[in-house]
Formats: sequence, structure tokens, C-alpha cells
Amino acid sequence: MVEEEKMNKDKLLFIYPVGNIDGSAAQAEKIIPYLTKEFDVEILDAREYPTLPVGIVKLNMGVPIYLSKRFDDAIMKLKPDVIFLYAFDENIVMKISNARKIWKGKLVWVFGANFTEHFLVHKYFGDKNNLPIILTDFVSIPDLVIAPSMYASELASFLNAKKIAYVPTSIDVDSYTPTIYEGEKFISVGRFQPVNDYFTTLNAFRRIATEFPKTSYRLIGSGTYNSLYIRAIIEYQIEKRVDIFSTNPASYQEKADIALVPTITAMGVNNVVLEAMASGCFTIVSDVKGFGSLNSVIKIPSVDDLIGWYNAMKRVVENKDEAKKIILKQLREVEEYDSKKINPVYPRIIKKILED
Repeated sequence: MVEEEKMNKDKLLFIYPVGNIDGSAAQAEKIIPYLTKEFDVEILDAREYPTLPVGIVKLNMGVPIYLSKRFDDAIMKLKPDVIFLYAFDENIVMKISNARKIWKGKLVWVFGANFTEHFLVHKYFGDKNNLPIILTDFVSIPDLVIAPSMYASELASFLNAKKIAYVPTSIDVDSYTPTIYEGEKFISVGRFQPVNDYFTTLNAFRRIATEFPKTSYRLIGSGTYNSLYIRAIIEYQIEKRVDIFSTNPASYQEKADIALVPTITAMGVNNVVLEAMASGCFTIVSDVKGFGSLNSVIKIPSVDDLIGWYNAMKRVVENKDEAKKIILKQLREVEEYDSKKINPVYPRIIKKILED
């Protein structure tokens, strides 16, 4: 009966970075149960393993996971009706395109919340290995691009995407416990790369620390700027009030009061913002286009507006009653981004592209 049911389903190859400890992998995991209801699902790890042949390595929720020597080889072996790509890597998209010379299935690609960094940052600084990225017309290759915001939809259209759907990022809201607001503990979570400007928030906190002796600031992340942030903390003489962790210890976000998100490239409402809101943190963000759908968070017009960050941080420490009212609005708004509302959309739109 099970085999007969699988034969009647379209075969979907889900490509995402299986073992990564990041937002995209966590998002992908939550979509699997919804996909298996409608498709015969197989998973291909988006991280290439050049020494390994194409082969099954384990099961996740009853779904086989494959490692690959080459993506195009894996596609030709598995022969899916549709590929659901949940990872940004133009090389993967191009390899899938090469496989289409023989493979005739559909390609659906999730246009990630951090996609613009490849235009605004990597164009100047290169990738994480300091290699320049040469952009091609790969956005026009998928049969459907799923964008995390209306602005991302517009950008995908500008880059000649064939078809576009808007599906926002989501989290399991019920898995977060809102903190009791005290207005003392600041937090920032994100990569220590040019995409986030923690130099400005650290500089603003230097002033906050002198005016409010009980305040503290925790940075959680890693990257090329790690040593520079440590140097800044020492030079600002706030090392007793600021600490840095490479991973999130014991759901610290749920114990923090105020989340600072000084990003320059977010294309949609990312995990960090949603998790902060669901944790009851007063959330302050830079006013990038990807956050346009949010109404309850405080937005700083420019990511490097030092006075703007300082004033917002001071206001939220001084006016606790006002802050608590805004936090309640944020808790109500984040409900709209609950995965139970968002994730059932994916199989429906994939089915539709297969019918076209």
C-alpha cells in the first residue's frame, strides 16, 4: 500500500545544507513533513562531498538523504519530477541547469532572505574565502522562484525570474517562551561579516554602559570580523559589560531584553528577527527593504546611524512601561509568521508549477 502510494506521487528532490547550524537548514527541516504528504521525497545534501559517490547515507523522518560527488550526476541517478532547492549557491543552480540537457523536471528555488549580500557586499569584498563572485543570469533558470518578501519578489522579477511566489520566512512560535522584560540585557545574533554592522551598535552601547550601570550586551556569532569586534570592545573599555559567543548558549535570546539587528542586506524578515520577537525581546532593526512588512519593531533609518541607535537603546531602557506595550504588539505580529500557517503553502505552489 505504501509503495503504491509512493508510485502515485510525484518525486521531489529536496536540496538543502543538511548539517548546517543556521537559519536555512532549520527552516528546511520544518518543511519536510508537509512535503511528504504530497510528494515522494528524497533529500540531497547541498554541501558537496567530492570523495563520496552518490548514495544514501541515512534516513530523516523516513526520508532518504544522499551525499553527492556531483550534483548533476545525482540528479541523473535520482530522476526527480521536481527539485526543491533551499540553499543559495549559484553554482548549484548552474549545475542543475547543466543536468537539464537530459533531465526534464521542474526546478523550484527559494530566494533566501540574505540573497542581496551577494550583490551589495560580495561584489566588493568577495565571498567568505575572499573570492569574487561573478553573477550570472541564474535567477532566470528556475521554473519558480519563491521570494521571502514583496521587495525580493520585485528584485527576482527584475532579474528575469520566470515565475515568482511570495512566501515569508517562518518559525515555530510556540517553541519560544517570552522573557520578563527588565530593560538591561542587549543581544545581537548573526554573522561577523560585512553584512552586519556591530561596530555601530557597540559604539552606541559604550555610551549606554556609562549611563546605565546594570546594562550588558552579548554578541553571538562568528566570522572574519571576530578579532576586530574584540579589539573594539577593549578600546571602548566595555569588556566587563560585553561578551561574545560563537554559538547561542542555552537559548540566551529568551533571557535577553532587547535585540539589536543592524543588518544591511536582509531581503526578508529573517530568523533572527522572528526569534527575537517570539522571545519577547524588544526588537530594534535597521530599516532595510526586507523588513518592510513589519510594523511593530523599531527601525533605524540607516544602519550606521550611531545617534539613532543610541537614542532608541536609551529610550527602551528608560521607558520600561512603553517598551512592554510595544513588545506585546511584536508578540501578536510574529504570530503571522508561524510555521503552521506558512509551511503548508509550499507543497501547494510546487504542485501548481508541476501542473503548468
